[in-house]
Amino acid sequence: MSLAGRRMLDAIAELVRDVVHPGAELVLDRSKPDGMPRKLLDVARLHALGWHHEIGLADGVRATYEWFRTSWSKRSSIRGAAPISAAMRPAARA
Repeated sequence: MSLAGRRMLDAIAELVRDVVHPGAELVLDRSKPDGMPRKLLDVARLHALGWHHEIGLADGVRATYEWFRTSWSKRSSIRGAAPISAAMRPAARA
């Protein structure tokens, strides 16, 4: 992955951290492989049709996380689901 691509991923990780848990420390393991090859989306055709995004990335992340929290809260109280903290824990290994 290029340095610019890595910086972009770091910036997105920091954005999500700032929304979800501002006090958390990001720990990045640079020794792991990058995984999937680079993929880019081209929105030129959408723009040519007159469509342009109305919500920026930061606002979209905030709105999505708030929706998740609200939806999970409703699900939890209605169906007796586990609270978020328990649901987000990794499953125990056998």
